[in-house]
Amino acid sequence: MPLLRDPPPASVLFTPAELLSYTDWRSLHRLDTNNAKATLPVPTATEYAEFQTWHAEQSSSSLSSSSPLPRGKKCLHRPQPGEFCPPCTLSMHNALIAALYDKWGALGGPWRTGNLATLAAQTKYNDTSRAWHAAKLALVRDVGVWEEICAKAVEEDDEQVWGAKKAVEEYERGITFPGPTTTVCATGTRSLRARSRRSLSFTPDTPPATRHRPQGLWSRGVATHDAKSPNACPSADGWEDTSHFNSWEYTISQCRILLVYYPNASSTLLRYRDLNDFPNRGLDNPAVVRLIALLNAQLLSLPPAEATNTLQYLRKNSDTWLVWVGDGEIAGSEEDEAFNNFEKIGGLLGSQVQGWARRIGDIGDEEWACRNLGKGGVEEEEEETEVDEEEEQDSDDCDEMSLASEEDEVDLEMSDLAHAEDESDSEEAGNLEDHGE
Repeated sequence: MPLLRDPPPASVLFTPAELLSYTDWRSLHRLDTNNAKATLPVPTATEYAEFQTWHAEQSSSSLSSSSPLPRGKKCLHRPQPGEFCPPCTLSMHNALIAALYDKWGALGGPWRTGNLATLAAQTKYNDTSRAWHAAKLALVRDVGVWEEICAKAVEEDDEQVWGAKKAVEEYERGITFPGPTTTVCATGTRSLRARSRRSLSFTPDTPPATRHRPQGLWSRGVATHDAKSPNACPSADGWEDTSHFNSWEYTISQCRILLVYYPNASSTLLRYRDLNDFPNRGLDNPAVVRLIALLNAQLLSLPPAEATNTLQYLRKNSDTWLVWVGDGEIAGSEEDEAFNNFEKIGGLLGSQVQGWARRIGDIGDEEWACRNLGKGGVEEEEEETEVDEEEEQDSDDCDEMSLASEEDEVDLEMSDLAHAEDESDSEEAGNLEDHGE
C-alpha cells in the first residue's frame, strides 16, 4: 500500500501577505481551513482563479472592514457540468501551473543539481516540486473528462460539447511542437532474394554427443568452450549453488569459532577449541547458529547506518571468532558450549590466545619468527606473554638441554686441540732426529 503524504502547503505559492488573504478567502467561502496557515493546501486551478479575481477586487476597492466581502465572479458561460466551462477551466489550470513553475524555478527548477544548503530549503523545494506535478496531473485528469464528453456526443451541436472540444484543441495546441514536422515517406516492400540452402557437415573426429548443438554455435566467431567457466554446462551433480555469495550468515559459517577457556582456576594460559571444525562446519553447526543469533541481537541495537556498514563488513570478511562463557570475564570450561560473549580477531598472532596457538602448532615457526619485525625491518621490543607452570617447566628443560649441549661441544673442542698438539710435538721430534743423523 503506497504511503499517503500530506498535500503540498499553500506557502510554496503565496507570499505571507497573500497567504493571509488566501486564508480569509477560504473562510469566506466556508472551505476547510486550519489555524496554521502554512498547512493550508495548494489551491486547485478553479480556486486559484477565483482567489486571484477576488484578491484583485479587494486591492482596487475601498470597502470598509465592516462591509460584507464579495464572492468571486463565476464564469458567464453555461455552467455545465461544473461552475466553469472547459476553456475557462483550462485557462485556470495554465495560470496555476505557470505560477507554481515560477516559484519552483526560483528555487532551482527541474535542472537543479546537488542538495540545498539547509533542510528547510530542501523541504520547500520538494513541496514546490510536488505541487507543480500535482497541478499538471489535475489538468490531465480534466482533459480526460473533456475527451470523454467529445467522444460521447460527436455529432451534437451543444454548448457543453463545443466548450469541451475547444478546450481539448487548446490543450493539444499547447503541447504540440509549433514547427514543421518531417513527413516520413512510405517505401515499397523490398524483395528479399532467396537465401541459398546451407548444410552442416562434421568431420569424422567430431564426437557424436556434441553434434546436436545449434548451428550458430559452430561458427568460427564462437570462443573456445571453457569447461571450468561458471556459465559452462552443469555436471552430473547439477548447477553450483551461488545464492550464498552475498550472505553474511554463510560467511560466518565458514569462519573458525574458537571456544576459549582456562583448564583450571590457577592456570594463566588461555586455551581454545574449534567449535566449527570439519566435518561439522556450516550453517547447521550449533555454534554457528548461536553466534549468528548473538550478532543479530547486536545489529538490532545499532543505528541503521552503522548496522548496514557492519553487515557489509561481515559479508566480505571471514575472520576468526573468539567465544566464551561468562559476564565479561572468561568463566566457562572446555565442555561448556553455551557461550554468550564473542570477539572477532584478524589472526591468532598477537591475540590473547597466541601462546596456546604457538604450542599446538597453529602459529608456524616462520610466522612466529617474524612477529617482532616492524614495517622498516627493525626488530622491535619483544612482547612478554604469560605462560602457565607447565610451559615454564618445558622452557627450563629446553635451557638445560641447550646448556649441556654447549658444554659437550666445548669438551670436544678442547680434546681435539690437545690431540692436535700431541701430533705436532711428534712431528717436531722426528724432524730433529733426522737432522741429527
